[in-house]
Amino acid sequence: MITVERSARDRAVWALFEDWCAACGAEAFPADSETLARFLAANSAALGTQQRRVTVVNGAHRDAGFPLPGHAEQIRSLLCARRAERLQLRTRRVVETVRALPTAGWPTLLFARRDAMMLVLATTGMTFETLARLSIGDVAATPEGNLHVRTGVSNYRTPAALPAAGVFPAHILIDWLRIRAIQHQSPSTRVLAEFIRGGETPAAVQQPPQHLPLFTSLDRWGSAPLHERPIRDRAVRSIVAAHLDRKCPPHREIQLRADTDEHQHSSIAATPLIHLDPNAFDRGLAARRRAAHSLSDVPSVLDAVEDRAERILADLLRLLTI
Repeated sequence: MITVERSARDRAVWALFEDWCAACGAEAFPADSETLARFLAANSAALGTQQRRVTVVNGAHRDAGFPLPGHAEQIRSLLCARRAERLQLRTRRVVETVRALPTAGWPTLLFARRDAMMLVLATTGMTFETLARLSIGDVAATPEGNLHVRTGVSNYRTPAALPAAGVFPAHILIDWLRIRAIQHQSPSTRVLAEFIRGGETPAAVQQPPQHLPLFTSLDRWGSAPLHERPIRDRAVRSIVAAHLDRKCPPHREIQLRADTDEHQHSSIAATPLIHLDPNAFDRGLAARRRAAHSLSDVPSVLDAVEDRAERILADLLRLLTI
């Protein structure tokens, strides 16, 4: 919808867009990125003209408080051939990388599923900062097996080249959300390790909350923090870059220790059954969450100390060079 404050040129562009949408049975206001992409493809023009059309459509949606369809990566790729070529190259590398990821073992499969999720989202063209800040509710599977990501002001979609090459983003999302659900409900890695090693999904596990971060940091043993803070964007950047550059160090699989000591087995069998307090686990978990909340600002404090040390070192080097 174009207001009277817009120029006659803008109103003409909007009228063309509305007429085309009416003829095709598409909704012009609010429009999605797919509709805008079809409009640009059906009404070929010079690059400057197409950019002007996207600006007008975006302006109309911005004035009404709607998401901007022209901010989708699909539109940006249409208007920039070089950008589209870079994304196509990244998509081909992602296909090769995801196919080569481990398919079993703890915690190797955990990292493989996390990295596969990051890699397929990296093909959408979103920034690493946006990727790191995603919540579970921001990502949804499409009927075609792709992923649609809505971040408030921008929309992203995984390319159709992924399923065509045998990499199915929707399946990767399902596998990763199952892991996030177990992590949220059972912070102990023992339950998750049993599931990863081939056990059944715990019966009590429910769908993870929509506000939960899609990615959180993991240590080398597969443990996630209790405070559920999103992973940092530089960590996402380093993980994706390491895979695409084929420089990602492999994660070592932790083998189960086979206990063959018969005497130990017999002594364990003779030990009387001890009934534990059923609320002990919940109380311990609550205590750990309180401790994690109390210490949540420690990383920022350490970062501030590191920044200050770097400034002091820079000042010292500057004095030495005078």
